[in-house]
Amino acid sequence: QVSEQVADETLNGSRQKDIWISPSSDLYVLVFMDRDEVKRVVRSQVVTRFKEEDAEMFGDEKSGSELDREIDSLF
Repeated sequence: QVSEQVADETLNGSRQKDIWISPSSDLYVLVFMDRDEVKRVVRSQVVTRFKEEDAEMFGDEKSGSELDREIDSLF
């Protein structure tokens, strides 16, 4: 569920970089999003999801820092 929410957010902040049509008339659009914006959206969605499941999991500053390090390692 979190990945679906992140995908929705990512699409909202994306920008078109290129567009092309294949020989079979399929339309392709290359979109991109700023890395920092992706990190912000992912962090927000993860925190929201865990707060729903376990309100104390990300309640302290140390846990938030650990989450930030993990997200940085992914992006």
